[in-house]
Amino acid sequence: MKSVKEQDLTWLLCESSGISAHGSLWFWSYVYYLSKYYELIDTILQLLRGKLPPHYFLHAYHHAAVIIMSWVWLEYASSLQFIAILFNTAVHVIMYWYFFLRSINMPPKWKKYVTMFQIVQFATSFLCFLGTLYYAHIDGRRCNGMATVYGQLLFNASLLYGFLGVLGHDKKTKKKQIDIKSE
Repeated sequence: MKSVKEQDLTWLLCESSGISAHGSLWFWSYVYYLSKYYELIDTILQLLRGKLPPHYFLHAYHHAAVIIMSWVWLEYASSLQFIAILFNTAVHVIMYWYFFLRSINMPPKWKKYVTMFQIVQFATSFLCFLGTLYYAHIDGRRCNGMATVYGQLLFNASLLYGFLGVLGHDKKTKKKQIDIKSE
């Protein structure tokens, strides 16, 4: 058996052409896909309580579209999906920890870092995309699900734009609060 150092990890960026979605990693990819329904239900529950989530359009767009994106990853055994799943799961663990602390009246002071981490996630996806492009177009490999990868790139660009807007909005809101307090 090869050690981790000896294994070829390029599959993280470029799944072999013709691969099908089966095996343990694909099982966890399916579990990830199912978890996205919970997030959509969370949005619906907030609406039923009569409370719009902050940045509602981005919230609803992200939660609805990521269900489609994660289904497409599975359907086409797409390259890059495992990096996206790991990074997005890490973001959600931190985000839900933040919400938990807030729900028990211990709001942490690091809220802006959750948004920054989401921005890092999308920026990192562009770097990984460059790696996939290298393998697919320079190294000559046939990476599986490239149409999905291009779609994911556009989706991530829209999310990056949206989360940069959230960060900018939060900064403006905080500045207004400081200006009001100083008056």
